[in-house]
Amino acid sequence: MMHNNCNLNIEEHLKYVDTLVKAGIIDDNTGKSIKQNMTAEFSAQQALKTATGGLYAPQNAAQPVQPLNLADSEFLRARVCLLNYLKNLDISLSERDLKEIEAVVLELEKGAMQRQLANSNELAKERLITGALNGNSLKTVPGKTFTREEIAKMSTAEFIKNEPAINYQLQNGLI
Repeated sequence: MMHNNCNLNIEEHLKYVDTLVKAGIIDDNTGKSIKQNMTAEFSAQQALKTATGGLYAPQNAAQPVQPLNLADSEFLRARVCLLNYLKNLDISLSERDLKEIEAVVLELEKGAMQRQLANSNELAKERLITGALNGNSLKTVPGKTFTREEIAKMSTAEFIKNEPAINYQLQNGLI
């Protein structure tokens, strides 16, 4: 049974569900199902309150949150600056709080890695064009002729390693 500590009465809850249906946020069948569950839950809560003389308290009423030892987090140990920052805030965090922080940090790290990769690729393209136009390439024929597809799939390190051969091939129309 789902319990909540909401100040709205059942009629207000049902009107809210109707509003969600009218707005197209949920479909009619889902709305009917939610309303049936809410009515059953409300009736069960009312019966329990009556049976206990109004001393009813939901089973999942807010439990005190156990503070989390930040140093136990493998995620934070790998990010010492963030760990030190959170320790210096002098606040207690729950495991849920830490999971939310992890999600934000991982998204930031993902974005930073994507930008770094894009910047590296741009640098490699610039070097390719500059080298081909300035004639800074090999003067002897390389053993391997690269295709555009192979070049596009190369990592930055592979490209830099093969850059002179690629420039030579570009200058001489081999690619």
